[in-house]
Amino acid sequence: MANGNSELRAELYRLTLPPEGVNLGWLDVQVREMEALNERIPHSVRLHRRFSPPIYEVNCFMFALGIEADAVSDMRLGPVFPGKQFVESLLANGDLREVEGEGPTVIYFRDGAPEHAGRCGGAAVISKWGAAGTHMWTAPVPQELFEGLIGSLASICPAC
Repeated sequence: MANGNSELRAELYRLTLPPEGVNLGWLDVQVREMEALNERIPHSVRLHRRFSPPIYEVNCFMFALGIEADAVSDMRLGPVFPGKQFVESLLANGDLREVEGEGPTVIYFRDGAPEHAGRCGGAAVISKWGAAGTHMWTAPVPQELFEGLIGSLASICPAC
């Protein structure tokens, strides 16, 4: 792994979460900071889709699994919320399973637990960063940049 990758990973992680107390204007700052980061430490993470109201309430797992916010708006309480526990439940029940090669969904695991998810799009993964108001980004596969930040990577598809 290249020496710059640990600094790059730290910067990418920092840019996934807005600073406390900022408004949606931070989203423009995030795009500019990603561009500036690319000048300082070249990377291949690119803006896929700018923030918009329809994606405000969507997290990475919802996006990766194609779950619309309004489909679960009245159910998002505790373990029912389509987050890490929800994905763990789908995996444990066999509703999602790992496949060889490229599946439609990619889940990143840290210490055996789902940490992040995205959709496969050719040689890239498209994912929603952070919760609430943020953009969607495209990153290359395999994602060596996330090695150490997020443990392992699995291609997942709905159980047949």
